[in-house]
Amino acid sequence: MKMEQHLFFVFLRKFRLKIFRVILGITGQTNNNQRGEDMLRSFIILGVLVFTFISCHKSENVVTNVNANNISTDLLKNHWVRSDEEEIDSVRLFRPNDYKEFPVSRFRQIYNFKDSGKCAYLVLAPNDAHYFDEGTWKYDANNQTLEIIDSNNSIVNRYKIVSLTKYSLKMVRI
Repeated sequence: MKMEQHLFFVFLRKFRLKIFRVILGITGQTNNNQRGEDMLRSFIILGVLVFTFISCHKSENVVTNVNANNISTDLLKNHWVRSDEEEIDSVRLFRPNDYKEFPVSRFRQIYNFKDSGKCAYLVLAPNDAHYFDEGTWKYDANNQTLEIIDSNNSIVNRYKIVSLTKYSLKMVRI
């Protein structure tokens, strides 16, 4: 059992229904019918709290703050779609294209990193006629940086990889 869950159940055992009486404002003497309703209400609230507590703990086998030795370019070779709905702060989150059905968006950055350093990336067009362009990608293991380079040998984007797993690619644009 995880430590958070253990502490939660110890708390519940110690205080039992006293906390629910305070929450529900139950005081004084009541008849048996009202006492039964109060108990039922307390158990419903307890069930909701336990369900919420357990379901809020998300586990995804994620490797975070990886160092240069942990990045596998084999994992990078994939069709990545930006999932900006899940992003926190300036870290850009990309998911494999088959990870989920992404919601409609005016523009959603897409990279397709292939073997031998080739890649395709979606270009934002001012008239909303977005198109794929071909280029190359380079990963610098020492700095954990990823560069996307167009066919004219100009850098399109440069990122620092924060974490990389089978299901997520987290990068910061530099």
